Amino acid sequence: MRLFVDTGNLKIIESLQELGILSGGITINPKILQKIGLPYSKSFNLYKDILNLLNKNQEFMIQVLNDGVNEIIEEAKKIKELDNDRVYVKIPLTRNGLIARQYLLKTRIKVTMTMAVSAAHMLFADYIHADCVAAWVNRVRLMGRNPIKEINNGVQALKEKGSSIKVLGASLSSIEDFGILASLGIYGGTLSEKSIFEIINDKILLENEALFKEDSDIVLSRTD
Repeated sequence: MRLFVDTGNLKIIESLQELGILSGGITINPKILQKIGLPYSKSFNLYKDILNLLNKNQEFMIQVLNDGVNEIIEEAKKIKELDNDRVYVKIPLTRNGLIARQYLLKTRIKVTMTMAVSAAHMLFADYIHADCVAAWVNRVRLMGRNPIKEINNGVQALKEKGSSIKVLGASLSSIEDFGILASLGIYGGTLSEKSIFEIINDKILLENEALFKEDSDIVLSRTD
């Protein structure tokens, strides 16, 4: 399963590239842009900067900010111009999002339908020939549902119909979720900036690193 990180922070992306763990790429949404404090007029400059930090095998999933049918279509076309090979346009699985997807079918735009909160939504994304579907995890759990069960049901249903759609587990909040979804064989999973560094700085990992360092220091200090 590929790792995607939800971020618009260039320094964090550079740090992840140094670690070599960004196997999938970057995803970005309106909430991230709002936190950054970036106006829409400057968002595409940020998208270009992010693409410059990614290699040819890493993907960038960009969510549209507009919610009107015509506006979604025009923004999707503009996003496509950034890099049609590595960029996926994220479109919400709303009524307007579904309609906009129909108009975009004739284009070569790669589309990720997002905000899937049930197995049914995952199937809807396949029905409209989306390239990828982002199934929410943490937000679905906060709604009182079992997101892993929903995604598993969706994955099994998609396999039954021979679908080739890519499934992305979105908004994961723990290393446990990441591991479970990886066992389902889905395409990728997204982690927040906070979650990815919590995994990197896992307490048990750091404690064992300290123990090994003590032993290593003793061995290195010995003389022949």
